[in-house]
Amino acid sequence: MTAVAWSPNGQNIASTGALDSSVQVWDANTGKLVFLSHSHEKDLAIFATTPQIVDALAWSSDSIHIAAALGNDTVGVWSIDTGDESLFPFSWTGNVNALAWSPDRSRIAAVSGNTTVEVRSATTGSFFVPYTDHAQSVLTLAWSPDGKQIASGGADETVRIWNAATGHTYVTYSRHSAPVYAVAWSPESKQIASGGADGTVQVWDAATGRTLFTYRGHSGGVNSVAWQRGPLLSAGIEARIASGGADATVQVWSFGMVGDTKHLQAMALQGELLIYRGHSGPITSLTWAPDGQHIASGSEDGTVQVWQAR
Repeated sequence: MTAVAWSPNGQNIASTGALDSSVQVWDANTGKLVFLSHSHEKDLAIFATTPQIVDALAWSSDSIHIAAALGNDTVGVWSIDTGDESLFPFSWTGNVNALAWSPDRSRIAAVSGNTTVEVRSATTGSFFVPYTDHAQSVLTLAWSPDGKQIASGGADETVRIWNAATGHTYVTYSRHSAPVYAVAWSPESKQIASGGADGTVQVWDAATGRTLFTYRGHSGGVNSVAWQRGPLLSAGIEARIASGGADATVQVWSFGMVGDTKHLQAMALQGELLIYRGHSGPITSLTWAPDGQHIASGSEDGTVQVWQAR
């Protein structure tokens, strides 16, 4: 499985397979298929237009629409209620490999395996703003929960925080020593967790770029990172993050801040909470449930597994 995403209302999970180019939406409690879009089934909504891997998925905040990164420089958006679809072409050559949907549902940011991120209307596909500050291919995108900023990580070993309306760069984070594969915002839009081929997950201040903590529990590259949904634990002084890697594990760990938000002194690892070893291949994607208690993880072993993260 190349991508998995839990709907904001907690009812459904969307996943996409590496072999059949399909995007499936299924009930998170029963596993029953809700909607299937497949390139070879004309009686269903034609969604994946070419027999290629769908690299990324994103739900609209109302849990009604799904966006998927497709081949042929295209983002597809469709309704799980009606199956109606829209296809939005992007300007640059290459399969779309990363996307992010704005919290207000109005815009989608996507990149087609190159250095330019495009922000477009989620309803018409009309162009808003480009972002061109990365020196090499952009590999991952995440929209801040407050809707104001986008984080993008790339093969240039940097994560950049930029204004979603103007494309202006606020912070460039350069502490990774290899390509960045995953970025995730904290629920309050104050911190970033980024992971990559160097095998680390680094947690840092999104306003200043100051490193707060580096997690080194994986034995290979980190492909996916997800922040626990909902408020941070213990009145904002502890957080739980899940990271999935090439070592076929999902690791859930926590850290706590010493000092207040104006005078951060250190980050102290509170203890590895658990390691999930149910997969037999590298983890490609993971997502927290809105209840903060469950995780769905996808792997190159062809499965999506839902498990209790405690």
